[in-house]
Amino acid sequence: MDNAALLWRPMSLIDRGKPVQITQAISKNCLLPPAKVRSQQLAEGCVQDDVIIQKAHSEGFIHLPNFFSDDEISLYFSLAHNLPYRDRIRDFMSVEPMHSLLFHPKVLRLARLLIGSQDIWYYGETNFAINSTPYRFWHRDARGTFRNLDDVQEPSITKKVSINGWRFAIYDADYTKGSGGLKVSPGSHLRTSLDVAPPPHRLKVIAKDSKLVIPRCNFPIVDIQSRRNDLIVFNLGTFHSGGFRRFDLERSFHPEIENQLIEFGFPFYDEVYPRDALMFDYGGECENLDLYIKWRRNALITSKSPFQFKQLSSELFHTYYVERIRKIAAQNRICLRFDKCIAECAWAQMHFLGSSKYLSELLLLNREFTEFFCNREFVGQLPIRPSTL
Repeated sequence: MDNAALLWRPMSLIDRGKPVQITQAISKNCLLPPAKVRSQQLAEGCVQDDVIIQKAHSEGFIHLPNFFSDDEISLYFSLAHNLPYRDRIRDFMSVEPMHSLLFHPKVLRLARLLIGSQDIWYYGETNFAINSTPYRFWHRDARGTFRNLDDVQEPSITKKVSINGWRFAIYDADYTKGSGGLKVSPGSHLRTSLDVAPPPHRLKVIAKDSKLVIPRCNFPIVDIQSRRNDLIVFNLGTFHSGGFRRFDLERSFHPEIENQLIEFGFPFYDEVYPRDALMFDYGGECENLDLYIKWRRNALITSKSPFQFKQLSSELFHTYYVERIRKIAAQNRICLRFDKCIAECAWAQMHFLGSSKYLSELLLLNREFTEFFCNREFVGQLPIRPSTL
């Protein structure tokens, strides 16, 4: 077996021409890779890997310059631009031209290092953000609690644990000179929303004596200076915002402060257009991520937006129902997270399925991870479970 083939086996290291398998154990609901995994990485000489992963877990994001070649980036965005609209609303797994990105050897290896396990979850969270408007609001993506699926998740501060889900993003632009890139708060995935999402009155810019008094946040904010070939990965619990504004100042600002500076006529660098980005998630087995997946699917199915409804329909018919896709995922040790939540939603609202046969088969193939959802109804959140399932 040649070295190129070995690269397709994530978390396998090349040692005298043979793959050395890394320990697969992972503690339930644990964010950091297990100690045995990290120690074996160091023993095999992966010091750089360990530094990267420690940084990602401590800061909640990682910026990797020159992760992709020029040819690879050109290929990915060329594929995205040439896809018909009906394919852009589908998830990457169901659009086979995008497999070159989703299953890129370096991407899968990094995902497994971040997650701490060879077996990773895929749950359809992808985004063809072509010529799009950035979401310029300060937020964390992690949603879903046992009390209410719509609630924002808060990390376990005492255990220093956040959700084990990671968003991978590439941008077809250079944000080292203009506005428009990603803004994050390092370490915010391990802080409560109260710590990192101050109320509006604490973000008020005041004009005083012909000068602007700009408030300072008591948490760090970074505008990621990414280039076209770079990869950015951030934790779903990390506070962030798209489309940062670049000013001739030495600090980065909360997006609400940026808006006020613009209202006061403070000059900033033009945004880089068009804004093209490709994003997708990978995660590891944990209750917090299971809750996020259920929140996402419930939000899609209950949304009145035809676009979002088509997203879930696509995920069902072009991913979970396609044996070829399931085999490709299995070969890469990727678990397609089909669960009771998506089955109930599909059965309750997608009447054109006509039969529960496929749903029943998929439920048999996939287990519920969280015991809470195995034995309880989704009170106030999801349709009543049909007796046929």
